Amino acid sequence: MTGKKKHAIKKRAGRATKETLDCNSKLTRYVRDVADLIKLKDYEIMLDFSAPAESDCHAEIYPHEQMSYARIRFSSDFKTLPAEDIRYYVVHEICHLHFVGFADVLESMTTHLPMAVYQSLLNSHEKVEERTVDNLAKVICQFMPLPPPLV
Repeated sequence: MTGKKKHAIKKRAGRATKETLDCNSKLTRYVRDVADLIKLKDYEIMLDFSAPAESDCHAEIYPHEQMSYARIRFSSDFKTLPAEDIRYYVVHEICHLHFVGFADVLESMTTHLPMAVYQSLLNSHEKVEERTVDNLAKVICQFMPLPPPLV
């Protein structure tokens, strides 16, 4: 994935409102604090409110393949979720960053395996990673602070 940055501020009539700026800066600070607590201080994490690619998701993370950079895309209603849900989704997405290197190992096998075998391994890895991240996030959340009010 490329490290292209997008603006994380919703605009109304071409200008960001003060409320949006305040809300986005609170969420940006919260994401940074959580990342620091989960030992990812070296990551630059940008927020994007253009909605996740999968419509049933509240958040998705897009880590850069070679740099300590990631972009989290949030759904338009993300800031209105209960604080416990916001905490869970932020922790969940940030936990994915600890697994970035595993996908690199699988990618290095593309020239050594038949495509069907590689695709099967990749699909299995994605399912296992998602389950693992989900379980880790549930455990870690209880030790993370709740976000400040965002609306």
